[in-house]
Order: sequence, then structure tokens, then C-alpha cells
Amino acid sequence: MSKLAGLFLASSVLFLHPRANAQQITRHEVGLGLYAQSDTPYAGTSAAYKLYLGGPLARYTFNLNRSVALEASATDSWNMEPTDALLNRVGGHQLLVLGGLKAGVRRQHFGLYGKLEAGAASYTRGAVAADFNTDLTFQYFRETHFALQPGVAIEWYVSKRNILRLDIDESLNASFKKILFQSPFEEVYSPGSVPHHLGLALTAEHRFGSFQDASEFTPKTESVTVGAFFPLQIREHLLEQDAPVLGGGGAWIGTPIWRFLSADIIAFDIPHDDHTAGAQDGGTSFSAFAGPKLGFHLGRLGLFVKARPGITRFSRTDFGVNLVGSIFFVTNRPQVQFTLDTGGVIEYSPFRHAVLRFEAGDAFIHYHSHVVIDTISGREASTHTVGISSSVSAADYPPMHNSSILFLTGLGWRF
Repeated sequence: MSKLAGLFLASSVLFLHPRANAQQITRHEVGLGLYAQSDTPYAGTSAAYKLYLGGPLARYTFNLNRSVALEASATDSWNMEPTDALLNRVGGHQLLVLGGLKAGVRRQHFGLYGKLEAGAASYTRGAVAADFNTDLTFQYFRETHFALQPGVAIEWYVSKRNILRLDIDESLNASFKKILFQSPFEEVYSPGSVPHHLGLALTAEHRFGSFQDASEFTPKTESVTVGAFFPLQIREHLLEQDAPVLGGGGAWIGTPIWRFLSADIIAFDIPHDDHTAGAQDGGTSFSAFAGPKLGFHLGRLGLFVKARPGITRFSRTDFGVNLVGSIFFVTNRPQVQFTLDTGGVIEYSPFRHAVLRFEAGDAFIHYHSHVVIDTISGREASTHTVGISSSVSAADYPPMHNSSILFLTGLGWRF
């Protein structure tokens, strides 16, 4: 997603020139095309992208004005990888239904937009295990996940009523831990995760209805803003192999740089303590980010894209271990991981100084490598028990990177 945000930030400079040729628009646009999507693992270290989905796409666009539109789309994709219940990998056909907002700048022949859409990804082959005491077979049923899709759209106005459009997006799915088989003596489950996929769509669109004159928007210069918000994060828990929904509290400070560009510093704490410790995450978490926010105001409404690097600090992770007799003693410490926060921001001013703010996107966490040491010898530990719920036989943990879905909702004050 960082590449998508960078593409939008760089390309927008070329489009946001103060002189603009007026262009007529219609309220309604309908498009048909093809969608392709990459494959990434549903849990654990991300592998190289590879194409694995393809299918038709249908889209409806309702233009609120020259710069902002509401959109809804449906995609039926096939050619997925085989279902793997133990990895929580779904299969069959994917029906992706999304709705959301598209906002950007429209020139005489081209348009450049950021978009943020949410909806559902429904698969024909979700897996539920049969009795593991007999034949170890699986039964397959339809399974539906929450989906969030930030991205960019580039439009070419080939004629007065016809549009050729290219979309580049990132699809995030919330896939929660599933119990496949449970008995008094055994539990078999598939891990929770937040898989992320790179998507490309090429569509031909047609304008319907009467044409209307749409004047260029007038940007509004921001003032310094201070506010508080509530975060909601769906993040992979590496030790418990789940993707819990976690909440907390935080604050932000925003300052204007240019009429289309501002900078934000945000920080939030998620006080939920899982009472576990892994080699790379555990305990509570604290995140802080700083970076640009690019967009514009349309009266009381502000629409932006964001790309903010920062950190996530976990309060309890495994540092060292030693064996005394037959008992393992584990030493814990906080650990900081690099995080990149990308996505979209919507602001609304109900009156002069107040601002309501909503953000959604991907908080992409890079877990750096970590070696658990023997605290007595100072050397790498060979075999040990970590935390409460996990036994491992290796002390050298490789780097990992995982996406998380992040929502921020808050209230601020402009000075």
C-alpha cells in the first residue's frame, strides 16, 4: 500500500495546478471490465506476489460533483489456490462486493483519484473439518469475510461519454481463528490473519444522463488541529495465531504545509493485555506515526490520502530464557517494531472550529528478527518454552511482516 500512496502523492502534484479546464459530468456512470489479484499467505511471513485470481467486474458510480463520487462494485473471481483448512486459506470462487468513496481531481482528458471502499469477500469453499478421529476429511461451505480496499484510480476520458479506467488497490480481509475440531483431549484450529492482496482492474465506463457544468473546487487552507480519537485495530496476534479486534484511545496534531498538503502526528494506546509474551509481540501495544496527508476541502468536507511511517511498541516480548532444574524461566522486555500507516481520511466540520475525523487503512507492521538467548551463558537458546500457550524448538525468529486493518474515529479543534 505504501507504493500506492507514493504513486498518488507524486502524481497528484501534476494534476493540482491552479488552472483547470472546465468539464461537464453526468450523475451516473456504469462500467464493465476485468479484475486480477495477487496471492499472499494467510498467516506467517509474506511470500512473493503471484497472480491467482481473475474475473469480471461491474461498477456503478454516482458523481456528487466534479471531485467526489460514491461507488459500488461487484467482482466474481476464480482460479484460486486450493482450500487449506489448517492454514485458514479459502478457495473456490470469490465474490467481492464493495462500496465507498472516490475523491480526486478531474482534468479535461484525465482524472486521478484516491478511493476507499469496504464490504464483504465471500468464498464458495470455506473449510470445516470432519471428525478427525475417523477419516480426517473436510466439508466445504461458503465463508464470508469483512473486506477493506484502499487504492487509486486513473481515468482517461476517451470521448464525451466514454471512460477507460485503471484501478490499483490493496485488498485487506479479516480472517479470524476457526476451531476445526474439538474434543476433551484435542483441539485443531486454523490461525486468524489479515491477508493482503494487490489488485488491478481495467474497466470501460459509460456516462448516462444529462450533462452538467462542474466548476473546479476551491481548496481551503487548514489551520493547526488538535484532537482525540478511538482506534479500532484488527491485528494478527503471532503467539495466539488469532486476529482479535482491539480498541483503545489516542490523539493527533495536524499542521498545514500547502493548500493540498498537511502533516499529522498521531499516537494511540491499545491497553488490552493478552497476558502472553512471544518473541516478537505480546502484552499491550502503543503506536505512533508522523507523515503527510494529501487532499482538499469541499466546503465542510475534507478528503485525503495518508502515508505515515512510525512504530508499534509491544510491552511484553521474550528476551531470554534459562533452565533451573526442570523449570524454564523466561525474561521479558518491551520491543519496538516499524509500522507504516496508509489509507484514507475523511473530515467534516459541523461548525467553525470543530472537526469530526474518520480514518481507515492498513497499518503494515514489520517484525524484525529476534534471537532468544540463554541468560546464563549469553548464547542463543536451543530449546525452550515461550510464554503461556506456545512451545517452540527454535530460538532464532526470522523477520515477518503483516497487515492490520486500522480504523480511527475522533473529534478535533481547529485553532
